Amino acid sequence: MLRISKKKNGKWFVDLFDDTHNHKLSITPMKVMKHRFHAKFHHTMKCKSLMVQLNQSGLKPSQIKKAINAMKTSNEVDVTSKQCVDVLSEQRKHNRGREFYGLIKRLQDKELVDNDQYYVVDLCSDGRPRNIFWAD
Repeated sequence: MLRISKKKNGKWFVDLFDDTHNHKLSITPMKVMKHRFHAKFHHTMKCKSLMVQLNQSGLKPSQIKKAINAMKTSNEVDVTSKQCVDVLSEQRKHNRGREFYGLIKRLQDKELVDNDQYYVVDLCSDGRPRNIFWAD
């Protein structure tokens, strides 16, 4: 274990180091690949993109996991439901706010062609949308 901290003057330093290994070392490459930190397939852009597409088509993380594990090669470690949830959560954080602006853009575009279009947006104190009302 290694812990690095920052001093008040902005310099970094190692304030804790423990060189005791916490598990038996794996001898064979196939066993090493099964360690959690070596399971990187779910981090690839190809896999993340596929997870997002499957989620957008309505599949749940457990179903996404099954589909991806059926398509991957045998030397890649199986993807877990938790990994799917983590990737989808990361994607939602990345897109946070875009849905709101997309909706406003759509309402504004419709307002240009429909004189009866009306909408009101209620925002929280920090600027996030709370309620949207529209009528056409």
